[in-house]
Amino acid sequence: ENWLGTIVAFYEKTGADMIVCPVKLERGKGFFGRFQELEFLSLQGVTAGSILSGNSTMCNGANLAFKRDAYMFNRDNLHPELLTGDDVFLLHSIKKNEKSRIEWLEAFESVVTTLPNPDAARFLKQRRRWISKATAFNDSFTIVLGIVTFVTILLQIFTIVAGFFNHTFIYIYLLILTLKSVPDLLIIHNTAVRYGRRELMVWFIPSQVVYPVYVLITACFAFFSPGQRT
Repeated sequence: ENWLGTIVAFYEKTGADMIVCPVKLERGKGFFGRFQELEFLSLQGVTAGSILSGNSTMCNGANLAFKRDAYMFNRDNLHPELLTGDDVFLLHSIKKNEKSRIEWLEAFESVVTTLPNPDAARFLKQRRRWISKATAFNDSFTIVLGIVTFVTILLQIFTIVAGFFNHTFIYIYLLILTLKSVPDLLIIHNTAVRYGRRELMVWFIPSQVVYPVYVLITACFAFFSPGQRT
């Protein structure tokens, strides 16, 4: 009941051109549900961290506020030919103006809860939709972040496969997994505590092991299935 009032009070305090607010998933069932929650927590952690560091990368249209003037000024950069991404494209376009302000609103009253995907088919379709907008990104930091993440995933998969032929690669895989998991753990744990979902951390290691396979399947599904253009 205090959602709108919380956003208005924050706007009056900051005068931000865009206010990005928290989104969390409802509690899921089984490993699939927990996996979705953990991934969503990581996305929320990166969203908050990048905005607070002054280098915004993403946002979620499920809980977003922005000035009408900011929208009107940047509306030509929203890529209407795509079925997704107008929220992130607006963020990136506003970010380019050094005089504009993008703020993260960290408040329990501002959180919006949304439903997880009920099955793998809808989950993959959603992720395909998300990935489809990446080809239109022009924010250099977001592009570099995406490339580094994807290359890290490919290295994990390569070293796992190579490990069947040379056991040395197993140690390399474990090293890469550790280097990736430590910052992931810090981000996800911090976000899980803030959202009151600390118990999800027991699923962290299984999710980290499954994650590279999930990313590869999602990427193949996105690039080798019909496009997401109007």
